[in-house]
Amino acid sequence: MGRAVVVVPHPDDESIGIAGTIREKVASNEEIWVVLMTHGEASGIFNLLNGNSYCALHQRVHQPLQEGYLASDLTPEGKLSRQSFGQARVREWNGALDQLGHPAGRRRIFDFGDGNLTTAEAANLWQSLFEEFGPETDYYTVQNEMDTVHKDHQNLSNALRDNQSIPVSRKTFYAVYEYNHSVHPTGAGAHNPVSIQPHLGAKAAALGQYRVWNPASGRYQVGEHSTSVLIRTASEWPYEYPYRLPTTDVTDWELY
Repeated sequence: MGRAVVVVPHPDDESIGIAGTIREKVASNEEIWVVLMTHGEASGIFNLLNGNSYCALHQRVHQPLQEGYLASDLTPEGKLSRQSFGQARVREWNGALDQLGHPAGRRRIFDFGDGNLTTAEAANLWQSLFEEFGPETDYYTVQNEMDTVHKDHQNLSNALRDNQSIPVSRKTFYAVYEYNHSVHPTGAGAHNPVSIQPHLGAKAAALGQYRVWNPASGRYQVGEHSTSVLIRTASEWPYEYPYRLPTTDVTDWELY
């Protein structure tokens, strides 16, 4: 039986970019671990949900008390705290993995601070995972600056790239922002899509967890508020976009 470890910087990265692959391995009874590095609490949706700006999605200014946000999530002033907002995002993450059939006992959640994950922290994490799971395990994460300027994405993926213990053949980097592109995923300009058609329904269900609006249970639709295009498009496209490192000294990463 194969084994894989998926490490993502923020809630929703796993479902947008890697959910089909996760579901495929779960369905094949492979051992797969999913690791979350931050709670994603730095998202600007925090201010929107606290009523500091107009919400185009709901066409109103949010009012946490009047809308019945989960009482334990609110400060004495009736606002979401950064910590409770991060926990709400983790609820979405767990809900998504539940939809993929992923066992809760193979999940790990860290809190390095959204936007504050350092290269050294990421490097230490990858090395500790290698020491635990070994060279016969596949290690997956998101792409780096090829897709995004987010420092957490860069530091996490670059640390995997630079790890000398994990074999190159065991490192895979999934594109998350490919779903922002205006081309059809199998058309000109697409980056070697890999079909996940048999698991698209499960992926759509996982992404649906980021669209749940149920304030009383601490579900605030954070993913839909922040990345609606990615979530909706990834729910419909039966492809994912894994990249591997080149085995020779070239400028760019090679495609599958």
